[in-house]
Amino acid sequence: MMNKLRELGVQEITLRGLLNMSERAQPLRQLGEFHRLVQELRLDGHRFQRYFRLDCEQFDQLLATVEPLIARADTTYRQAIPPAGRLAICLRFLATGDSYRSIASSYRTGISTVASIVPSVARAIWSSLVADYMPVPREEDWCVIAEGFRQCWNFPNCVGSIDGKHMVIQAPPNSGSAYHNYKGTFSIVLLAVVDARCLFRVVDVGAYGRQSDGGTLANSAFGKALVAGTLNLPGDHLLPGAEHLGAQPHVFVADEAFPLQRHLMRPFPGSNLPHTKRVFNYRLSRARMAVECTFGILAAQWRLYRRVVCLTPRNVEACVKATCVLHNFLRWTTRDQASPLPDHVREGREAQPPGGMLHLHRVGSNNATREAMRVRETYTSYFSSEDQFPLLTTKRVFWKAIVEELLWFVKGSTNAKELSEKGVKIWNANGSRDFLDKGGFTTREEGDLGPVYGFQWRHFGAEYKDMHTDYTVQVDQLKKVIDTIKGALPPCQAPCEFEFEFDVRNGELSCLLYQRSGDMGLGVPFNIASYALLTYMIAHITGLKTGDFVHTLGDAHVYINHIEPLKVQLQREPRPFPKLKILRTVECINDFRAEDFEICITL
Repeated sequence: MMNKLRELGVQEITLRGLLNMSERAQPLRQLGEFHRLVQELRLDGHRFQRYFRLDCEQFDQLLATVEPLIARADTTYRQAIPPAGRLAICLRFLATGDSYRSIASSYRTGISTVASIVPSVARAIWSSLVADYMPVPREEDWCVIAEGFRQCWNFPNCVGSIDGKHMVIQAPPNSGSAYHNYKGTFSIVLLAVVDARCLFRVVDVGAYGRQSDGGTLANSAFGKALVAGTLNLPGDHLLPGAEHLGAQPHVFVADEAFPLQRHLMRPFPGSNLPHTKRVFNYRLSRARMAVECTFGILAAQWRLYRRVVCLTPRNVEACVKATCVLHNFLRWTTRDQASPLPDHVREGREAQPPGGMLHLHRVGSNNATREAMRVRETYTSYFSSEDQFPLLTTKRVFWKAIVEELLWFVKGSTNAKELSEKGVKIWNANGSRDFLDKGGFTTREEGDLGPVYGFQWRHFGAEYKDMHTDYTVQVDQLKKVIDTIKGALPPCQAPCEFEFEFDVRNGELSCLLYQRSGDMGLGVPFNIASYALLTYMIAHITGLKTGDFVHTLGDAHVYINHIEPLKVQLQREPRPFPKLKILRTVECINDFRAEDFEICITL
């Protein structure tokens, strides 16, 4: 009997002890960050967002979505962590990249509990959001993406920017060199296709770090579908204003680490390239900025990407996928959009199977180089059409004033009346009697502008007297520039408020213009056309082809009264640039006349 009582006593003590432990664990957990700090942060939306990377409304929306997948039932021995607490632990880990030990200490829970919560909640976030915020694109979705690249990056028929990003991890046991990458670290690869607005459209996570971007693409479901032609891409389409080139395929843009394919463009290799190939590389690289910006935003938002992650590759993959779909979720909910692709959830539409690209198997070789090279050459020709002139097509630009003012500058004149007599009155106010008197130039004749731009070009360093004095013995910077170009001694520059530098390569004359200050609404479009015209003129008399024109500004500003007109201008669809023709042979810069130039509009 005593033995039985002892057994009953032991059991009673054991159960009582377990109940006491459970009761003690609950108050301890309530001392953690979720019950103390997080509830306080809800009173300050900015601090809450910095802590979780989501604002209160986004957190609650996400919680309502994932709660059925992450809720756990209480047991006899302990009370389960509520779904909000589990989500908070996972988001905090993704936002900081702190160790499980640090997260467990902050939230007053066990390390093994955190190790269980983080990957399971990350997988729940992915599975609950991917259908709405990163669905497999359909043909109509690719068309929307292509329109975005045309509008934002001026690259028509582009349906995505693709690149790979290494996620640094602790070397898994017995993995050898499989995860060791060229940077000397261990990693898995995030391969992503991004649209023009920095949203992930396709992600492939988990490739070995030792693989190149090209190898990762070849082994991914997306890469296999790209080669097999099963991505539902739209059919070939004409490039704007280039019907003579025929219909061209829709393409993804990538860097030199990727192979050249019919639907995948990469830059031309090498540094000393002709003008046409440099222009193509520039346009492609500019469109590629979308994926670079997206990776930058991702790493800035989720500090997990800045740490060496000490998780298994499988759990790292879950966390990376969660951050990618959260990136889309945050960008869309910040814009107050209910769903990025409302058609995807419209009643009556055919359901998209989960993992729509995962059923693919390895397909044939990647030897379609001739067709791919033809496509790249066609895009190169489109981006580098000869005689294109950068005259804006979304607003009226006073072409006569551009030509007459430039010829007036070239002449070195400072007399505003010479321009006014030709119907160009843009300098009249600066030469008026009232303006001169207010500026202290009471002795100057009306219309005398002083040592303005043209004077500095042709008579640099001269002591200015008046607009009638002969300054021909002074330093003629423009003539010196032209003589230097003819002598093939690049580069050469002419300093002033507008500093421009010329460079000769491969028989092409390029110009770099630095403008100290410019108003974007009125002055800058005028300046672009004016200095591009000057480049054409100098190239003509030196026997060179026109190359690149690069314009940089120091203080770029918009006047208040220009804001509304610029909004209207931004809504207009740009047309192809016109072509410039010089109608006669001119040997001296001073001999150009206004009637020598003809603008040919491309319809």
